[in-house]
Amino acid sequence: LGDLSDVSATGEGSGGGFDADTVDGLHASELSGGGDKIFHAEDTNTNINNSNNLSWNNTILNDSPYSFNGTTVTIQEEGWYEIEADADFRSRTERTNSNIGIQVNGNWAGVLGRSGYVRDRNGHDHASVHTRALQNLSSGDDVRVRGIRDANSRTIVPDRAQFTIKK
Repeated sequence: LGDLSDVSATGEGSGGGFDADTVDGLHASELSGGGDKIFHAEDTNTNINNSNNLSWNNTILNDSPYSFNGTTVTIQEEGWYEIEADADFRSRTERTNSNIGIQVNGNWAGVLGRSGYVRDRNGHDHASVHTRALQNLSSGDDVRVRGIRDANSRTIVPDRAQFTIKK
């Protein structure tokens, strides 16, 4: 790193070219892009115990660079995005296993949420599922959450659900 004797706590000074506020030639203020750009929707009446795309009832935040049609978020600006979806629910049918996953342009992305097994014995009638992906997306890419049924058939609509994308 060179001689750091004259580098101040703010990263200023000659110090052999070291600047604590710079990464790969970009100043820290250039890296963040001015803060997160967030899309967030909550609540769905969609049966997640089926192979279908989830529709969302309430759009809480819809900053640029997103467009949304109730089911699909279309990305308007290329870059890295953190995508998450969560749902919790109750089932009175033995051995249901409702799961969710994120799809980008119809392809699975990230880790599928496969923790929705409900035994419906001895009080085990609740479960939750969580899925997450970090994706480098292009303008025009479509992002959606899809339900996945892995066991017994039964309509399961989440008590609470959320879908968030951050750039």
